[in-house]
Amino acid sequence: MQKSISETELDAFVQLLLQEEKTAALYKESARKCADLGLKELYEDVAQRHKEHYASLLKELRKLSEGVESA
Repeated sequence: MQKSISETELDAFVQLLLQEEKTAALYKESARKCADLGLKELYEDVAQRHKEHYASLLKELRKLSEGVESA
């Protein structure tokens, strides 16, 4: 039996997803504008890490929501 997700937990996931999306976009834009190649690479790496974190949060949320739907 899987635990259902509360409305508070869902809101927290949504806020985390939005924050990860905004942060990834910020670093991607910073990389685009950056002339220093080392810094540009760092910004791109950080943007990618935030995209991966977004994807892992979304995957976890989908798993939790599948448990609710099948209950």
